[in-house]
Amino acid sequence: MFYSKAMAMENRRLYFFYLLLWLILPSCLDARRSDTLPFASSAPAFYTSHFIYSEEAQSLLAESGHRPIDSTLAASLRRAGSSNRMQIQASLLAIDKSQNSRVKALAQELLKQGMEAKQDLEELCNTKKIGFIENLPVTDQQTLVDLFRMNGTTFDKAYLSKVVKGQKRLIELYEEILQKSVDRQVQDFARNAISRLSTNRDSAKIIAKSF
Repeated sequence: MFYSKAMAMENRRLYFFYLLLWLILPSCLDARRSDTLPFASSAPAFYTSHFIYSEEAQSLLAESGHRPIDSTLAASLRRAGSSNRMQIQASLLAIDKSQNSRVKALAQELLKQGMEAKQDLEELCNTKKIGFIENLPVTDQQTLVDLFRMNGTTFDKAYLSKVVKGQKRLIELYEEILQKSVDRQVQDFARNAISRLSTNRDSAKIIAKSF
């Protein structure tokens, strides 16, 4: 029986390792190939280290009466996508690793919201004719590895701390977007995101106080 339990634990470790590898690897590939990857057909621009507008995209925007989003604001939207991806991946880890029902429930809600935000952000970028690729910074990749190595209460505390910091980072980013943008659709998106993220941050703080 001890041997079976040991094998089960080892299989579980391997499962999480490959899960984490599967989550992080696309970011690494995106970063290496970002200078050659075209966007979806609905977004004619191409991506280097920043959002770049093609002449075709500028022409389409002019014809439709929309004001192009400047490269600084577009880069902010990209950072928002990256932070949202971090939320999704950390939540996946918490759903599997946490033994606390409140932490699991929070992670499940954040995962749901993160997937919805990902879709909404992609649609917004496509509508505005800008390219959108999510890349996880090296620091976020290391954070996921560190979380993966934790267990029990140690994991729960670290995860909740990352949630609070992550939501705060996203709130500040969307506030910056709100200040810079004159596009009503972008502004509405940012306001809705700030409201949702503030609730998540406060929920994580309340749960963290129980430890």
